Amino acid sequence: MITRSFSPFKKTKTLSVHLSVFIILFSFSANSHVLLESPNGGEILYSNTQVTIQWKVQIRHATISWELEYSKTGTAGPWIVIAQGLPVGDPTAGSIHTYDWLVPEVLSDLVRIRVIQNNELGNYNDYSDANLSIMINAPPQVSAIMPQMVQVGDSLNLEVLATDADGTSPMLTALNLPDNSGFTDNGDGTGLFYMSPTFSQIGMHDLTFVADDGIQADSELVTISVNPCCLIAGDFNGNDEINISDLTTTVSWMFKDGAAPDCLNSADVNGSCSVDIADLSYRVNYMFKDGSNLVCGCSE
Repeated sequence: MITRSFSPFKKTKTLSVHLSVFIILFSFSANSHVLLESPNGGEILYSNTQVTIQWKVQIRHATISWELEYSKTGTAGPWIVIAQGLPVGDPTAGSIHTYDWLVPEVLSDLVRIRVIQNNELGNYNDYSDANLSIMINAPPQVSAIMPQMVQVGDSLNLEVLATDADGTSPMLTALNLPDNSGFTDNGDGTGLFYMSPTFSQIGMHDLTFVADDGIQADSELVTISVNPCCLIAGDFNGNDEINISDLTTTVSWMFKDGAAPDCLNSADVNGSCSVDIADLSYRVNYMFKDGSNLVCGCSE
C-alpha cells in the first residue's frame, strides 16, 4: 500500500515564501504602476501661467482614464482636482502622457501634484517626490511717457523705464518703429529710443514700448510729432525775422563757403526738397516783388 506523507512544516514554509513574494510584488506594484515625472519637486511655479504635467506608464493595465490633482499642504491633502476623465491615450508601459495646467492663484511652498491611473481592477497613483512652490507673479510696468516732439534735423533720445515688483529686470522691446529710429534694451529695466527724422517723416508717429518678464507684459503707447525745423519760413539765420540778412547769409552759404543753417529746410523756401538758385529767386520775388509766400522746407 502506497501512502503519502504530509508535512505541515513544509507547507507552512511554502505559504510563508509565497506570502512574502506577494507582499513584495504588491508593494512594488503599488508604487510603480505610474510615475509622475514633472513637476517633481523643488520647482517654482507662477500663477496664471501654463505648466506641463508629465507622467509615464510603468505597468500596463486596463486603464479607463487619468486624473490629476494638487495639494497646497503637502501629501496629507486635501487634494484639489486639476483634471478628471482625461483620455487613456497610449496605455503601454513606457508611454509618456502630458497635460497643460493653468496654475491657480494660490500662494504656497507645500504644493504636491498627483496623477491617478483609473483602471478596471483598481487604481494606482504617484505624486511629486518633494514640495514645490506657487507664487503670484507681479506683472512688469512701463513708466508713463508723455507725447514727444522732434524737429527735422534734430535727434530725439528717449529713455524707457520698466519696473517689476518681483525684483527682476523685464525685457524691453519697441513695436512699430518709424524709419530712421532704433531701440536698445540695456538689460536692466531701461532702454533707449533714438530717432533722427527727415523731411518725409513730418507728422505724427505712434509706437509701443513693451516690458515682458517672461510671464506677463505691460505696454505704453507713445506719440511722436515730427515738426519742420524752421518755425518761420525763410528764416535762414534763425533770428526769428525775414529780412535782407537772410538773403545775404543764404548767398554766403551757397557761393562763399559761409556757415550752414541749423535747419537746412529754412533755405528751401519754394518747397522743392533742394536748395539752389531757384530758392534765391523765389525769396527775392517774395521780398521785393510781392511774390508767393515762402514755405518751410520740403513738403514731400
